[in-house]
Amino acid sequence: MIEINLLPEELRVKKKAVKETPDKPTQLDNLIYVIPAILLVVILIHLYMGIVFFARSRVLAGLEKTWKKLEPQRAQIMGLKNVLTAESADARTVQALLARRVRVAPKLNKLSLDLLPGIWFNSVTFDQKNLVARASVVSLKMDEMDVINTFVDTLKEDKDFSADFTNIEVGSVQRKMVGTYDVVDFVLTATIAPKG
Repeated sequence: MIEINLLPEELRVKKKAVKETPDKPTQLDNLIYVIPAILLVVILIHLYMGIVFFARSRVLAGLEKTWKKLEPQRAQIMGLKNVLTAESADARTVQALLARRVRVAPKLNKLSLDLLPGIWFNSVTFDQKNLVARASVVSLKMDEMDVINTFVDTLKEDKDFSADFTNIEVGSVQRKMVGTYDVVDFVLTATIAPKG
């Protein structure tokens, strides 16, 4: 039903205003706000992970493309590395051979420096196994065999000469007369020490 109050405003009976008390929020009301927030966070995480995945896949694709472009150069570098390794092995072999060789010139120089008066060389040969010196000796002061033994002992004591030899010995000895002098021909053999 419709009520019509024709009294002026001042004369009207005023109704007590009903004081509204706010309702206490319930757990259901809180849940209405929490669930969308959680969903929003999950969606944002998924978006972020999708963007990161997309960016990383683009970077990976770029790196794979670069790798394919560099493949011929890599093959060339590997070929050069193999050649270098082979040459290094050859260089090591050559170094080993050079280390095993006996330097002849210093040995001949030492042979000449250790030579005693009255001894001369008729021939000196050098091969892979031996140094062979054919020599003669004449001495007015002492026995020729003593001169030869002194010469051999001097060579054995000379570290520079004897370093590459295992054995230094006198081979055949022949005595002959040249005019009024006794001349002794002898063969000196130095065996080269095996190396490496």
